[in-house]
Amino acid sequence: MKFKNRYKKNFFLEQFISIYIRKLKQTVTRFKSGEKWQVFLVNILIFLALIGTIEILFGSWRRNFFNNNYEQIPSLIKSATLKYDGKWIYSSNKSVPIIYRRDQLGYRSRDSKLNKPIVLTIGGSTTDNRFTSEGDTWQDILDIKLPKYDFINGGVDGQSSFGHSISIAQWHSKSLKPENVEFIIFYIGINDTLLLRSELTNFDIAQSKKRYFKNVLKDNSFFVNRLLILRNRISFTFDLTKDNFENVQFSHRKRSIDFLERGIEYKISKSLDLSSYKAYEDIFINLISQTQKYFPKTNILIIQQQVPGCKFKNKSIVLDIHPNENSRFCEDLMKVYTVQEKIFKSKFHNDNKVKIYPMYLDSYLSEKDVYDYVHTNKNGSKKIADYIGMIKILQ
Repeated sequence: MKFKNRYKKNFFLEQFISIYIRKLKQTVTRFKSGEKWQVFLVNILIFLALIGTIEILFGSWRRNFFNNNYEQIPSLIKSATLKYDGKWIYSSNKSVPIIYRRDQLGYRSRDSKLNKPIVLTIGGSTTDNRFTSEGDTWQDILDIKLPKYDFINGGVDGQSSFGHSISIAQWHSKSLKPENVEFIIFYIGINDTLLLRSELTNFDIAQSKKRYFKNVLKDNSFFVNRLLILRNRISFTFDLTKDNFENVQFSHRKRSIDFLERGIEYKISKSLDLSSYKAYEDIFINLISQTQKYFPKTNILIIQQQVPGCKFKNKSIVLDIHPNENSRFCEDLMKVYTVQEKIFKSKFHNDNKVKIYPMYLDSYLSEKDVYDYVHTNKNGSKKIADYIGMIKILQ
């Protein structure tokens, strides 16, 4: 069937090109006879028709819009294989080939041929593992450690719990059969710090009509998609040489400034007032509720991720050793986990299908396990897999 469809596409394209060439010859004749404006207009129309035909044949417009199947998940990549040389990001003198592959549903590390229970992993860039090659992500490692499951990577760069709720309803529930998903793991924390201040980003949902339209083109246009891939490869190469710390703490760049030796200690009250973070409370409750609605028989595991630069002494005291001393990031992360735990105890403590794991209280990841400040290298991914692999309910 795929061969026939491809043959039809090539046949129609060849026919269209032959018509275009014939029309071009006719316009040359008209040009010589002095009909310049008509020639120009006809050529523009033919060119636009050619572009439109190629878009319809090779873009995603038919699949998404003709079938009324388009739901926008910003930063989600589908049906793509990207290749990088990660020598700059890993500060290596030798080439570090990285292969990043997303299937037609938008997932990494999914084996559609296996008839295994699914463990769907959801999170931001630390789940996505953009610059960890195929076979080395923590989901790939868990596929080997716990072979009775198929660990699927549903991470999306920059996405917070607000975006995860949208993805549950508009992406995961439509792409996977709920009865086949035995566990959903939320590996979260970092991106939720912005939600404490009710700050949504374009990674969660388009913040303007202009951004929405750009995302539509990115998701569906044959030409735009390829231009973006080329642009991203070029900009990535140049960005890696920049040493501006203010913009790199949570982006994919090499660590230009090392962690501090002493850092700054932050404390919060054990009686943290939830009313100060009502917006985030609602978002987190909605995340769990949406997941239970669309995956009613699935176990939900919330991993409160550990960041090497945040040294937690306990749940209310943290030492921040990031070089940007004004960010107060670790303090915000501590508040995120405090709010999550209070919500869990008050609303989901008696629900046997919802579990929360405070990974952040243990020093599993060291400074050597991340290439920047939060994103893990191959060794760091192995340690995340080791932590999740020890969870009894998965064994």
